[in-house]
Amino acid sequence: EDGFQLKGGKLIRVRDSIKVNTADGKTAEVELVTSLSPKFWNRNYNKASTVLIKVPAAIGDALAITAIASDLKRQHPHLTIFVAGEDVFLELYANHPDIEELLPNKVIEENHIDNNFDIVIDYTWEVARLADYYNGLPYLDVLGNVAGFKFENRKIVYYISEAEKAVAASHFNTLFDMGKLIGVHFSTMKDPKRSYPFGNKVIAELLEIDPTLRFLHLGLEELGVRHDSVVDCAATSMDLRK
Repeated sequence: EDGFQLKGGKLIRVRDSIKVNTADGKTAEVELVTSLSPKFWNRNYNKASTVLIKVPAAIGDALAITAIASDLKRQHPHLTIFVAGEDVFLELYANHPDIEELLPNKVIEENHIDNNFDIVIDYTWEVARLADYYNGLPYLDVLGNVAGFKFENRKIVYYISEAEKAVAASHFNTLFDMGKLIGVHFSTMKDPKRSYPFGNKVIAELLEIDPTLRFLHLGLEELGVRHDSVVDCAATSMDLRK
């Protein structure tokens, strides 16, 4: 389906392009590439001064890219790094020491400023079309390859302010002083196939095993069942940083 086959532990190209559906309902012929393509690795960071990283609307990718920005800055300290994305995902990069500025997507789109940067690393669309993103290389290797550098220090960079610590303490200390706190995320509107419809049953079963357990339900969709042992972020209108 993606134009590649895995044979003998290697990705073998079986055709040069595939047809994809576009936003306007038409089809387009798209060239097949992997993250090892020269289009990613021919970037000259030594001669660049500004880099724009475009973040996808996926929290896992966005968190991993905090490490991309940090390691890129570590290897090339002269770079000034900017990050663009949807407002809710930009919150993950607040107080990141290696990022100069956070730019909402609408600012990029309205002002057409992509060309103002020496290098643009675009994770919003390109990555999802790479064969090795799904079945060839480790996930973090692919993200590093798309950036076009050897991704070494892979520690996620996420800073919590003192004010945020105080808010978390006021919300959770009393409720969760009885047992372990477990984060759960069962559903996503983005891809129903990646949702799990039996989250309530899982929580009920775990509470039968250990009644002292407490749960933090993450995501934008409500769990649907009220329980004293569960804090439902969506039901309480709790934002991403909280």
